[in-house]
Amino acid sequence: MARKKSVSKWIAGLLIIVAVIPIIVMMTSTYLSTKEMLVDRSDRDKSAAVAMIDHSQDSLHKTAQKGLTGILKQPAFKGSFNLKQIAAVISAAETENGTIENAIFATSDNKFVANSKKLSSNFKPTSRPWYQGAITHQGQIFWSTPFVDVNTGQYVMSVSKAVRDSKGQVGVLSFNISYNAVQQALAKLQIGRTGNAMLVSSSGIVVASKNKKLIGKNISKTETFNQVKQASSLKGSVLPKHETAIQRVYYRKDVNSSTVGIAQTPKNEIKPELSAIVKTSIVVAIIMLILIVLMAGTITAIFKRVINVFVSAFKQVGAGKFQKISTKSFENSTKIDKLVGKTVQADLNGDEFQQLTAHFNKMIDSTGKLVKSIQQEGGKVSEMSDSLLGLSKQTSKATNEVAQTITGIANVTSSQAEETQKSVEQLQDLSAIVKTMRDNVVGINKKSQESSQINQSNIRTVNEVKDNWHRELAKMQQLTDNMTETNGNIQNIGKIVGVINGISHQTNLLALNASIEAASAGEAGKGFAVVAAEISKLSEQSKKSTKEIEELIDKIRTQSQQMVKQTTDSLAGGEKQTNLIKKSITSSQEVSKRSQLVINEIQKLTDASQKIVAVQNKVLENLENISASTEENSAGTEEVSANSEEVLATMEEFTGHIEDLNKIADQLKKNLAKKFQIISD
Repeated sequence: MARKKSVSKWIAGLLIIVAVIPIIVMMTSTYLSTKEMLVDRSDRDKSAAVAMIDHSQDSLHKTAQKGLTGILKQPAFKGSFNLKQIAAVISAAETENGTIENAIFATSDNKFVANSKKLSSNFKPTSRPWYQGAITHQGQIFWSTPFVDVNTGQYVMSVSKAVRDSKGQVGVLSFNISYNAVQQALAKLQIGRTGNAMLVSSSGIVVASKNKKLIGKNISKTETFNQVKQASSLKGSVLPKHETAIQRVYYRKDVNSSTVGIAQTPKNEIKPELSAIVKTSIVVAIIMLILIVLMAGTITAIFKRVINVFVSAFKQVGAGKFQKISTKSFENSTKIDKLVGKTVQADLNGDEFQQLTAHFNKMIDSTGKLVKSIQQEGGKVSEMSDSLLGLSKQTSKATNEVAQTITGIANVTSSQAEETQKSVEQLQDLSAIVKTMRDNVVGINKKSQESSQINQSNIRTVNEVKDNWHRELAKMQQLTDNMTETNGNIQNIGKIVGVINGISHQTNLLALNASIEAASAGEAGKGFAVVAAEISKLSEQSKKSTKEIEELIDKIRTQSQQMVKQTTDSLAGGEKQTNLIKKSITSSQEVSKRSQLVINEIQKLTDASQKIVAVQNKVLENLENISASTEENSAGTEEVSANSEEVLATMEEFTGHIEDLNKIADQLKKNLAKKFQIISD
């Protein structure tokens, strides 16, 4: 059996969620506000701590400054320096003022008097930092950085000042001041729960600290000290990287002594307080959650019982029992039942449940009246359905006869439409064949025109070739004439070479005779003999060169004759080619004329096919109109036949429905009286 679903779980869950969310918000707000308050308290403690360190240092500085000024006003420092008197003065001052320790006075010649008895015999005061600092800052008080006193092992700071006597000699008065007062003040401080405050020198050495274990430690490499040292302001706070707000560090810098007061708290400073808040919040939340669950259970139970009242009433309506919701059953019950009864009491001016009850009771009254009316009308419906059944049977028979007649007419009309459609299809086939033939004719006409255009282009091209060929023949003829003229010139060059050859031969004979005459002249003809020898050499060279020229001219003449012959042959061949080109032009023109005649005949054939298509289209249009009319008549007849059959089917269905209605009317008459009951209070 399926488990019944209930909205009560959702209502209870919603109530719990609505109540839990404020609790969570309240707990979160309390946690955050408490955390912020604790962080603020810690910040105030740290700020007060560094302020106290600064105040302690300031008081220490003022006391030291007052003591130093009071000592230097003594008569021992007014005239010439008297070391014995000065020794007595600084001893008395150290005794009277608890701040002054290890007082010493030294002059520039390393003479000194001191209260300390532990100084070595080779002690040179002028090499000490306190002396050099005072000399460097003459007219001012010099404050040294903190250092460890060798006698006490504690951190101290020296205070010194340079003075001159009546003779102009320079001396320096110095003494140490201890940080005990600062350390004692730090020990009394309470910085949160586990916080610490300390005084640190400029070099990172812890001089005084609430946590005594840190005194003397070097913290110069820590991120906290470096951030404080790099800070531009004299006081403020810094937060190291990756640290929480509770770990914010407060500081104050002292310019005179180059020290800084630092106060800080660890990460777990407020962890106990926050843990306590969380535990308390959890306990309170659990208690409130228990109360909320109890309240949600009670409210859900009441709401569920109220809903069950309406569910029970609707179940009775579903079963055919129309009864109003009454509160009489809740009068002598528990307080919860009485509350439920009051909740579902019918009242149009009440709350939503009371209004729902009132409208439900009103619906029962209206529905009861309607059921009674339906029971009374059921009999009338049964009688009328019997009469309507008889009429529908008669109508169905008449409709059947009409449908058979119309079906016969539709068959004849359909046969005529099919024959007309076949004629249309055959004519469409013929039209397609004519169209194909016409397309072929158009294609042939187009190709013929393209062929004619190509032939005309060929004729123009051949004419251009003929004209170019004539120009080339003219140029070739001119070249032949030029070569013939060149050949004649070459012959003339041969004649000139022959003349030069004769001159060379005569010159050689003259040189030979000159050589003979020079030899017969003896010493007097030696110079002439040399000239004659040179002339003979030139003559031989001219003869040799002339012979080479003759050979070269013979070669040129032979080649020139060959070129003339070849050019003449080419010219004769060109004349033959010209004749062939003329014949080609004549043939192309004849082909063009015959192509034009073919194009004209094809155009006539195209026009004739267009007329055939026009007539065919007209016939096809008439047949299609006839076919359309026949099909329309057939469709109309078939539609009428279908409508008549549909009417027949409708009438048969209508008759069936009337029969069903008749049965339903009888059944309704019985059921209304049997199943529906009107229950009065």
